[in-house]
Amino acid sequence: MPAAEKTTTTVAKTPQDHLPKKAASSLIDVDYRGRTWTIDPEMMDDYELFDLISQAEEGDVMKFPAMVRRLFPDQYKDVLESMRPEPGARITMEDANDWVQGFFALIRPNS
Repeated sequence: MPAAEKTTTTVAKTPQDHLPKKAASSLIDVDYRGRTWTIDPEMMDDYELFDLISQAEEGDVMKFPAMVRRLFPDQYKDVLESMRPEPGARITMEDANDWVQGFFALIRPNS
């Protein structure tokens, strides 16, 4: 009896750079202080952002700049200008805190 021939099928793996791109999240626009701000809703599920927020709420005001930069990476300078009480004025910690608290009240109303 002749030995049965064994057949093997080899399937090539799909290269990782050929995978379909993950769908971009839908950005949302938030109107605040006379301007429309665009944020990524996935940032509301960003552990590092929430760590910064938590530290800021515990009184570590040094976390404010990093928190704002993380939430508004492409709009940071515009956010700073919006925080100023008048053009060219210095931004106080109270100005920054008021801006951030007001913005978060819009995007997290039940917090």
